[in-house]
Amino acid sequence: MNKRQINLLSKKLKAITEPNRLRVLDLLQISPMFVKDIKKMTKIEETLLSFHLKILRLAGLVTTQRKGKMVLYIISQPVKITEKGVQF
Repeated sequence: MNKRQINLLSKKLKAITEPNRLRVLDLLQISPMFVKDIKKMTKIEETLLSFHLKILRLAGLVTTQRKGKMVLYIISQPVKITEKGVQF
């Protein structure tokens, strides 16, 4: 792996160390969702959820698509989450 690949992998690994971010990724595996839907399903306070979504986006794990005033979050690459670990 080159330095760029190592840095990208490091960002991804750091992003998934937080349990709430793993929960969000797991939900987005099912289908793209708006913030209000993620909030409803996870019970994470909106400002904290926005912070977690930003970290996932900066790590390249999710992308966004604006739909009017709402933002749709989409998983950008398959992530397999199991009790044994996470696979990109």
